[in-house]
Amino acid sequence: MSKKNLVWTLAVILLGLLFWYIPDTVNREREFYQVFAPLADIRAQVHKNYVEPVDDKKLLRGAIKGMIRQLDPFSRYIPPEQLKSFDQQTSGTIQGIGIFLGERDGVLTVISPLEGSPAFRAGICAGDQILRIDNVSTKSMTLPEAVRRLTGPAGTKVTLEIRHQSDGKIETISMIRSVVQIHSVKGFCRKPNGRWDYMIDRKNRIAYIRITGFLGNTASELDQAWHQLLAEKPRALILDLRSNPGGLLRSAVDVANRFLSKGAIVSTKGRWQEKVTWKATPENTYKPLPMVILINQYTASAAEIVSGALQVHKRAVIIGVRSFGKGSVQTLIPLQNGYGAIKITTAYYYLPNGKCIHRRPGSKVWGVDPDIKVPLTPKEQIAIEISRREADIISPATTSASAKTSSAPAGKCKSLIIDRQLKAALKFLREKLRHKASGKSAA
Repeated sequence: MSKKNLVWTLAVILLGLLFWYIPDTVNREREFYQVFAPLADIRAQVHKNYVEPVDDKKLLRGAIKGMIRQLDPFSRYIPPEQLKSFDQQTSGTIQGIGIFLGERDGVLTVISPLEGSPAFRAGICAGDQILRIDNVSTKSMTLPEAVRRLTGPAGTKVTLEIRHQSDGKIETISMIRSVVQIHSVKGFCRKPNGRWDYMIDRKNRIAYIRITGFLGNTASELDQAWHQLLAEKPRALILDLRSNPGGLLRSAVDVANRFLSKGAIVSTKGRWQEKVTWKATPENTYKPLPMVILINQYTASAAEIVSGALQVHKRAVIIGVRSFGKGSVQTLIPLQNGYGAIKITTAYYYLPNGKCIHRRPGSKVWGVDPDIKVPLTPKEQIAIEISRREADIISPATTSASAKTSSAPAGKCKSLIIDRQLKAALKFLREKLRHKASGKSAA
């Protein structure tokens, strides 16, 4: 074939390919414009008729939020200015002075300092009132504004005017912001030195660990609690995952792996994603003890992965009520041109027995069902939450000079209430330990 004929042949082939693909492309573009044409019309009508000038960026942001909100309750739009704080929520660290803030009687009030934080070291206590931040009065300051003023890059300085709850004295305190850890692993009560006591029943040596969320540092915090417990030779463990909203998948897998040495932990599968399975390994697995996991209707996501995996492998007995059923995977997808990111559902979680955790519309099977059902009344649930808040607070006595040393003796502390679910867990484990002991003596 001559060179001229070859060129013409290639041209005909290329033209044929264009005619083959163009109709499909045109159809897709036509469908796109038909679907989204109303948005352009709405924008034009707003600019034409709205009483005030309108910023197109605000309109676009609102359109994105509305579009994502239609998917499910767990997908959302994250504006660029919120991306940093979103990352901090899951990383387990913040940059600031380390306090939980609230508002009491219209005054900005410290709920509790975080352990080891600049605020903790400066002697700021629960109940202290913040009157000024960097010489700016907090009298009409909103809570989000106060948080923005208190947080900032590590190494920067902030000055507070504090009224101490203990004696009413007003003091000006300057602190250097630092990277502060958010703790998600907690115990039964605080010792006088501010550290957690993880032993709920010393006579029978039954330990209690509460995980409030699955952050980047949760597994390492659990290791620290476990090593502290080993010195007290625990014989059984209660893992409290009630009202745990979940968190990072990797964190859930790491925590489950502490109690499982082999077998599947969880799988994910989506419309556009192949099935992926996370399996347990013998590394870092704790010595097996009789174990109860407490769950309730607010136990969700990563907490359902842990409780469900341990239940399927018969590693723990589940007590409480059926969990929330939030078994979906959200993926953070950055948007172009600095518009932030969208967090959308891309897959579902499946337990080792194939059960889908997520509660889809019309589904009758979801979440984790307890082995021993113990429902609580709303009044009992409120009492538990109040008890937890009180136990979490680092009191003025805790931030005293003696509390800042790790050698401070353990004494009486503010403990959690023994609610009916916790009572059922203690009863189950005590009976199990008695049977185990009688079996040994009979042998």
